[in-house]
Amino acid sequence: MVEQKSKRKKAKFPHLKNGSFFLHIFYSFIVGGLIPAIFLSILLGLLSVQILSTAFKNQTDEAISKASLLTEELFKSIEATALFIATHKDVLTWAESEKNDPNKILAVNKLISEVIDSPYIQAYLLPLDGSDTISRRQIPEEYKKELYENWGLLGALSKIRTEEAEPVFYSLPHYNMQTPVSFAVGYPIFSKSLPIAYLILDVERDELSQRVGLAAFSSGFISDLFLIDKTNTILYSVNDAIKEGSFYEPKEDVSFFSLDKHLSHDLRLIASYPLYTVHYFTQKMKNASFFVVFVSFFLFLMMAILLSRSIAYPIQMLTKTMKDVSYGNLDIRCDVKFTKNAEMRFLIESYNYSLDQIRELYHNRIAQERSLRHAQVQALQAQINPHFLNNTLNSIKSMALLEGNKDVADMITSLARIFRQSISISSEFTNLADSIAIAKDYFTIEAKRWPGRFTLTENIEGELYDAVLPHLVLQPIFENALMHGLEKKEGSGNIWLRTWLCGGDLFIEVKDDGIGIKKETLKKIQKKLDEARLHPELISDLQTKTNMSGSSGIALINTHRRLSLIFGKTYGLQIESQENFGTKVLICLPYKKEGSLV
Repeated sequence: MVEQKSKRKKAKFPHLKNGSFFLHIFYSFIVGGLIPAIFLSILLGLLSVQILSTAFKNQTDEAISKASLLTEELFKSIEATALFIATHKDVLTWAESEKNDPNKILAVNKLISEVIDSPYIQAYLLPLDGSDTISRRQIPEEYKKELYENWGLLGALSKIRTEEAEPVFYSLPHYNMQTPVSFAVGYPIFSKSLPIAYLILDVERDELSQRVGLAAFSSGFISDLFLIDKTNTILYSVNDAIKEGSFYEPKEDVSFFSLDKHLSHDLRLIASYPLYTVHYFTQKMKNASFFVVFVSFFLFLMMAILLSRSIAYPIQMLTKTMKDVSYGNLDIRCDVKFTKNAEMRFLIESYNYSLDQIRELYHNRIAQERSLRHAQVQALQAQINPHFLNNTLNSIKSMALLEGNKDVADMITSLARIFRQSISISSEFTNLADSIAIAKDYFTIEAKRWPGRFTLTENIEGELYDAVLPHLVLQPIFENALMHGLEKKEGSGNIWLRTWLCGGDLFIEVKDDGIGIKKETLKKIQKKLDEARLHPELISDLQTKTNMSGSSGIALINTHRRLSLIFGKTYGLQIESQENFGTKVLICLPYKKEGSLV
């Protein structure tokens, strides 16, 4: 039979031209890789203007938003500082009393130094009665009351009649080339609801540079940024070429992009950048894109050739080997010494290994078929002995009944039923009723050996008797309970058998009140159960003698392995035991009625 099967047909392979597979892979690389890369490069070049314009606009908007936020914070800080100083008790004490008192002047100067920590903010306290001004530098001409009482910032302060008024904001109150001042904040100091002095805070240009200028330069694209008032006068400019204090004229040139941000006090921040910058970077990107396309084309072409050859050659070699194998040559192997690709080397080595396995399986199959013929003959001969033993047991039973020994007859009846069940198994499965009957027959035999020692209590739900389970599941558990639990116990012992359903699963509990299992032995058994649950398909060292309750412990673990193999790793046995108190074995398997597919 084997010799006939060894005659193999030649496999039909399509005619392969030399180099056709290489060209196929090469064209695939070109079409699938190079053309999309070129298309994407050209598309990127076309979208560069849009991308860069958006980036410029976003960064400009971010810069002007940051600058406006910092400017507004400066306004609020200066106004809050002015109100704090103008209403402070040390300032009021100085203004309401002798203004030339050194101690009071010292207290006021100390207060101003503590409140104003910036060197670019100058404070002036101007008494209305003509007394000396408190200041860290010479008072500007525009703040001399006798000259500008009704003009500029002093004129605006003279119009405030209530202490609840807001501080006065005044742009470009005076201009000094040494210390240019962008704006000032003034507030009158009141005594008994009458103004008695003016507080003026000059904010120099450098203070705006620390805030607005740094925010503008963080963008990297802004060429101009202006802070202008409602009269379009430039208060601050980051461009040194633009004169501060001059009139702002919007650019009509379409080559510039501008953003306008409105602030409090009718101020505006205007940022702009030249569009030629965008065009410059766009052209650079286009040139880079074309260069990348050219270089990529050359490199990709070389790579496609090398990769195509590295893939095609081993596959062609593997194809030739497969042809030879299909003709019946199991000794040929594919050479891997010319294959540098790790994946292809692994593929060829795996194929060679598979050929080794196939050849070994082929020879093993011949040996197995010969052994099978021999085993079939032995099995026919062995069938005589079980039937002879069964007939002999029935004869002994009849003789025991004739002699009046009913106990011996009952034991032989139970043993004959167990033996008949073991030799007449035509299926892997039985029902719960038959399985309980075999276990009870075993219990009957053991109970006759130990008269009055053992009792069995059953709690079986009637509809569960037709539940399907494998053969000989309960008998090993009863054997373990009797041999290793109750027989070694002094006095009588009990076994309880209980079944129930839960969540579509059948649970069978066998519990005894025997001597229990020692902790060390129980740990070994549970470890073996866990191993059998994880790898039920593996045969462990269970056939060797261990300290796990002898052969019955092995039988329990084998029963657990059978259940896990048949129904899955979530099913099987669970064992709980306490020394001198008894053992409980819980069987879990899916509930199937007799006649259903398992």
